[in-house]
Amino acid sequence: MPAPTHAAHSENATGSSRRKKIKAILASGTVLGIGAVVTMATWNDSQFAEGNFTAGEYDVVSSADDVTYTDHGESNVAELTFGAANAAPDDKYVASLWLQTTSTSSYAGEIEAITAPTSAGQTENYTVKVRQLERDAECTTETTAGSEIATGTDLTELSEVQQSIEFGNDSGTTDQTTQLCFQVTASENLISSESASVTWEVQTASASAPASASAN
Repeated sequence: MPAPTHAAHSENATGSSRRKKIKAILASGTVLGIGAVVTMATWNDSQFAEGNFTAGEYDVVSSADDVTYTDHGESNVAELTFGAANAAPDDKYVASLWLQTTSTSSYAGEIEAITAPTSAGQTENYTVKVRQLERDAECTTETTAGSEIATGTDLTELSEVQQSIEFGNDSGTTDQTTQLCFQVTASENLISSESASVTWEVQTASASAPASASAN
């Protein structure tokens, strides 16, 4: 067999070089493909933010003497002293209830309604007026100061509160402890020896004004 010529050897070398280049290109293409996938992933990004929320506090306490304040609920009603143990027709009686928000309340209070959820006896033979007075004002049978906010021809049937009464506490921006003066008059139809009792509910709600400048 004749020995390969220089030209044949050159062709073999060229072919081998070409195959190496093709393999190199294919390998390069594979690497480029992987690189493209990694690059696409960087087009997405997210940012996160957190919010925290805490509700404010609203608490009201009351007093029958403007000295001792406590939470008077259904099972612990404030005892108003009218001194009406021997009522007669046309006799007049008064008693006060003071209201204020607690020092930890976030908001001031507002009187919404005065109702009578429980009662007994001849409540229809007494009329009642409720006046809103300043904390230190005197509540008497003849008092006409302040605002008349509710009335009733029966101890249990008071009219709607006729104006918004806002109150707070001594340490707040609404520094007003409010006094409700209950003025009661026995009617001419009063029945001898018959008694009457009533529990009034003073309904309040938090107002928009902060009760304390330091509240958060």
